[in-house]
Parts: sequence; structure tokens; C-alpha cells
Amino acid sequence: QVILKEGFAAYPSDLLECDVVALGSYDAFSLMGGGLKDFLDRAYYPPQGQVTDKPYAAFLTHGGGGRAIENIETIAHSFKLKKVADSLLIKGRPEGQALVDLKEFGARLAAAAE
Repeated sequence: QVILKEGFAAYPSDLLECDVVALGSYDAFSLMGGGLKDFLDRAYYPPQGQVTDKPYAAFLTHGGGGRAIENIETIAHSFKLKKVADSLLIKGRPEGQALVDLKEFGARLAAAAE
């Protein structure tokens, strides 16, 4: 079962309750979007030590930079999440091969949850 939450609507308990987490954003001037950043800020302290080695992977859409993925991965490392798939960078709107790549990305995450 997949539950999709926008950053501003997600809570620290969501991070605790999930089996695996996909952290996704758009690139905003080489930084992650505000919704994801807000969630990660709010979720950092409540689950301290309770999400160590929880499987995660990150994805990002961008217009040509894509450097925000580094921000996401750095914070995921601070949470001590376990990276189970290479980060996925998608230039522009996801279509064509990007949709295939996203499905494969989701399958890797689902496999990590089992």
C-alpha cells in the first residue's frame, strides 16, 4: 500500500509508521522544495533513533541543475536512513523514459519494504 503525502501535510508519525520512504522534490534554486524541507525539519527530533536503517530513496525533478538531490541525501543521512536505490533525477516534466524509470524506482522501494 502506498500513501502519498505532501510535505506540509506529513507528520513525524508518518515517518515512524511507514516501512520505506521515498523523498521527492523539485529543485528550487539548487535546494529542495519548501514542503519537503518543512517536513524534514519538523520530523527530525521526534523519531530520533527510531528510523535508523529505515529504507529510503530520493527523486527530484529539475530544470537543468539537479543539485537539490544533495540536500535531500544529506538530511536522509542525518536521519540515519538506509539508501536502497540510486537517486533519480528527472529533467523537466516526467514523461517517456522518465516514467519507466520512476516505475522501476518504485519497484526497488517496494522490494526493500518486504
